[in-house]
Amino acid sequence: MDKVLLRQSYEYLSKIIREGAYVNVVIGGIKDTPDRPVITKLVYGVIEKYYELNQTVSVLCSKVPKPAIKIILMQAIYAIRYLEIPNYAIVNASVDLVQDIGKKELKGFVNAVLKKATRNEYVLPSDEKSVLEAKYNLPYDLIKAVREDLGDKAESVLMPPRDAYEHIRISNKANTADVLAQIKEYKQSEIGGYFVKNNEAVKKLFDKGLVTFQSPSSMFAVLALGDVEGKTILETCSAPGGKAVFSAERGAIVTACDIHPMRVKLIEKYATRMGVKLKALVNDGKNNRAEWQNKFDIVTVDAPCSGLGVIAKRPDIALEYDSKKYQDLVKEQRAILRQSAKYVKRGGILLYSTCTVLKAENESTIRDFLVKNSDFEIMPFDGAESGEITLYPSENYDGFYVAKLRKK
Repeated sequence: MDKVLLRQSYEYLSKIIREGAYVNVVIGGIKDTPDRPVITKLVYGVIEKYYELNQTVSVLCSKVPKPAIKIILMQAIYAIRYLEIPNYAIVNASVDLVQDIGKKELKGFVNAVLKKATRNEYVLPSDEKSVLEAKYNLPYDLIKAVREDLGDKAESVLMPPRDAYEHIRISNKANTADVLAQIKEYKQSEIGGYFVKNNEAVKKLFDKGLVTFQSPSSMFAVLALGDVEGKTILETCSAPGGKAVFSAERGAIVTACDIHPMRVKLIEKYATRMGVKLKALVNDGKNNRAEWQNKFDIVTVDAPCSGLGVIAKRPDIALEYDSKKYQDLVKEQRAILRQSAKYVKRGGILLYSTCTVLKAENESTIRDFLVKNSDFEIMPFDGAESGEITLYPSENYDGFYVAKLRKK
């Protein structure tokens, strides 16, 4: 291991931990070089073991190190514990990296801390909070909330299965037989897509817009709409655009919105790659658009959420959760749903979905909405006779919630 490789993983981890970048987006931007597998393993590993590594740094250091030094220590400790690389190489490269980032006065400190780590001269805290956070890589408040909310289903959410396979669907413009012949190894999913290894063949097909990565749960939310041919659809929280593009491919006339201009560009890029037409706009889902009143056949709200159902793919979600801000998130979801409902035509559909399994964001939000909006009723759909369904994390599905409502 050398400081160049460590410098790269350090920079990626800084983007995630200090700047709030998404781990999957950061990993996707790593150049395809011989070092890519090690860098990927380091970055994902540190995020997936964040709480355990954070505890280790706290025990080894008499005072909290600066953010940059903390990241260097965390990635080095992860490598010492979980990678088959000589400890001296990890320590030396980490010390060199400290100088490279302009902190040469801390070289001795980092060297001493990592030498203690290589000799296992520390004991992690054994209180319930620390033990559970290290086990699940989640904040204690969230662990308690999941257990209280889900009972015997909690473990599937707290420790979801992790699979090496990705799920794709094949574009309408592609010849399915030709695509599968190029992929060679695949397993069809019950939702109509395929589980594959993300190899060079898949990447090339993706770049050509012949396939796209979309989870079965995300596809399920779109298929819950039924036949959308020729219908007008407004997506109020659409980025990065997977559901909007899928609906457009199924014949809908789609307007896809997001509050952030850069994320609207992601929707446009997605649609262009897949060769579909839709309208992408910057819009705050909480604000009223008078020109949209009673205009759309279907309005879908893929609400901003805690993301707990996709934590197997997005372990950085564990870094973002804040129990104090959680209630504000729920209020925002309800405000977006309430505003979105105004845009549905009489007899039209309002679809609400999240990629979490917590009741406050799902069932409770829908119950609150129905009590305050008597002109809507819950509507059964294929796979959910009750009109709503929670998909728990499994080998085939991400954690997801879908509710379908009809305007009377």
